[in-house]
Amino acid sequence: MISPVLGIVYFAILIVIVGVIVFITKKKFSVTESKKETAEVLMPVIDFSRDNPSEQMLTQMIEAIDVGKSKVYTNLYVPRENGSTAVLPLVMLCASGIYVFHYMDMEGWILGREESHWWTHFIATDERNFVENPIWENDGAITDFMAFFPSTDGSLYKSYVVFSDRCELRSVEVTGNARVLNTKDFTRVLEKDMMVSDPVFSAEEMTQFEQVLDVLEKSDQLEVRLQALKEEMEAAREAKRQEESACEEARAVTGDVLTELSSEEREKIREARHIKKYRPEDRFTRSELALRDALVLWRKQQADAQRISVFEIFDNRALDGIVNMKPQTLKELRTIPGFNADRCNTYGNAIITMVKHAPS
Repeated sequence: MISPVLGIVYFAILIVIVGVIVFITKKKFSVTESKKETAEVLMPVIDFSRDNPSEQMLTQMIEAIDVGKSKVYTNLYVPRENGSTAVLPLVMLCASGIYVFHYMDMEGWILGREESHWWTHFIATDERNFVENPIWENDGAITDFMAFFPSTDGSLYKSYVVFSDRCELRSVEVTGNARVLNTKDFTRVLEKDMMVSDPVFSAEEMTQFEQVLDVLEKSDQLEVRLQALKEEMEAAREAKRQEESACEEARAVTGDVLTELSSEEREKIREARHIKKYRPEDRFTRSELALRDALVLWRKQQADAQRISVFEIFDNRALDGIVNMKPQTLKELRTIPGFNADRCNTYGNAIITMVKHAPS
């Protein structure tokens, strides 16, 4: 966790770095192999230059991809065990994993291998720099993330290193699972990866991650806010535990009563429970039942007009999914099981209109 003293130190370092940037810009220094000391001064600057237009463009490209529920975070402040803080510039959370992005805004061409510490960056044939392996940098960010979330492992994380289109990947060898690509290929590759990846997080796990990541997006009073969130989540877990305990006690009492009944009476009770469990009126509010009835009627009208089964429009599981979620966009509708791209394109707008006009 960050102490007040460390906060003052970090602020002082930041002031020094800003001064270095201004000084170097005025002098128009060229970072070459022969100026290794200058390169070492510049490297920390990269970590404080997160909010540039290029990374904002990358964020917009990610948010435009319509593949299930996802959330993009910029500048996540992740506490380390030694009291320092790692800054992750761009992270996306979705059901298929945690996607960590590292943007390289440079021109010229690049050469490097995944197992090499330094990559070679040519601005011109007679001018070259050495940059630290960006795959390793992203792996370091993922390691910090995993240390903060010890219940996760490397299989849940996906690494993307994205170079500006002004930089040619002349000779880049990648042997692992990391992606190294140009901006022009980014949307196509990421969208395909998301479509073919299986879900690794449940809806409940996604919600828990979002609660924590929302806190990590702001650096001010991070320790206090994390502690408050921890207490809130522990209270929620305790309430759930007590509820489950009460349910277990109720089941035990019910089981004792059932043992005193005849087999015929027990069967009638089971049948009544089953019917009640699946009756819409026992699972939805009055307004939700009105929406469900409207969807059932509309589904039948569509099926009659096309001379197909109502379940070819959408089945009852998808019907209940619409009523529960009340999707407001096609992107949200596609997260409901049974709604692929074709079905959304054919029926999506009509369904969303009915949802928006349903009684509240």
